[in-house]
Amino acid sequence: MRLRLAAFTILTSIACTAVAQTPGYDEQYQAARALIDAERYPEAVQAFSKMLEASPRNSDLLLGRATANMRMKKWAEAEADLRLAHEASPNYTDVTVALANVQRWRAPSPELATAAGYTWSAGLSASRTHVGDQNWRDYTASIRHYFTQGSLGFEVLDARRFGLTDKAYALDGYTPLWSSAYANVRYQRGPNSRLFPANSWRAEVFQSIDGGWELSGGIDDLGFDDHVKLYSVGVGKYTGNFYLRWRHQNIVSTGSHSSNDRLMVRYYDQGDADNYMEVNYSNGRSGEQLELSTGRQTTNSYGVSIVRYVTPDWSVKAGASLSRSTNAPNERSISVGLSRRW
Repeated sequence: MRLRLAAFTILTSIACTAVAQTPGYDEQYQAARALIDAERYPEAVQAFSKMLEASPRNSDLLLGRATANMRMKKWAEAEADLRLAHEASPNYTDVTVALANVQRWRAPSPELATAAGYTWSAGLSASRTHVGDQNWRDYTASIRHYFTQGSLGFEVLDARRFGLTDKAYALDGYTPLWSSAYANVRYQRGPNSRLFPANSWRAEVFQSIDGGWELSGGIDDLGFDDHVKLYSVGVGKYTGNFYLRWRHQNIVSTGSHSSNDRLMVRYYDQGDADNYMEVNYSNGRSGEQLELSTGRQTTNSYGVSIVRYVTPDWSVKAGASLSRSTNAPNERSISVGLSRRW
């Protein structure tokens, strides 16, 4: 009897010691957060994943794992966790802010999402292009409203070329689709159709995949007297603070065909999704109609631009480009823009 009692006492002591040594939820959570602070992101993901096995809809744990994945630029994984956390806790401010940030980082265009706390933006831009002995001028005024997901903008465009002046009006929207996908849809109306097409529209779909890659495909229809259609495919890649994108376009109209390839490199030099520097290069070749008349035309274009937020609300943008063509004058362009968000 004494032997059994002693054995029972020993086993009870061992069990109590094991329970006492097993870290609780708070200790495990703080340890996982410490791994993020120590920049040990893969280990942090493993730690949060292990805790999520017992509580798969815990918003704090989902946010923690998303944070570690964001630090590794794994946007698709981070967004998936943040969407689950938002569904579980729709009023969790930190989750809402993180979801907005990851959408901004993933967006090749700032029109998809803006910084948390802002729902509107407006801008003015102007460009001047020197072509041969002519100077072309273009102006754009825009206003955009940001929803919880996506945005809708209205634009007024003004063009002055060849001694003519024309205006156009456009609606430009971005909307999420299925997981890690969104679309850009645009409709533009030129009532006078002197320089702008009478009607034009665009639809382009973007799909993110593992590894920081993004694929896209789209179509533009320009409603000139001779309709012009532009078919495009693109591949983007996020790596560190860089975003690289290649886009190919086939441009088709009656009796003519041309193509264009454009490579863009954007560097987020401030480590945020607002400020960046960008360089781009494009190469285009004309189609059958031009080839039969004057020979195949080739165009090489080079461009640079920079965006700076001088305050949290106000930003400025400046750019310059040069285009060299066979059988056509060179084009030199400069542009400036000012925008505000609130």
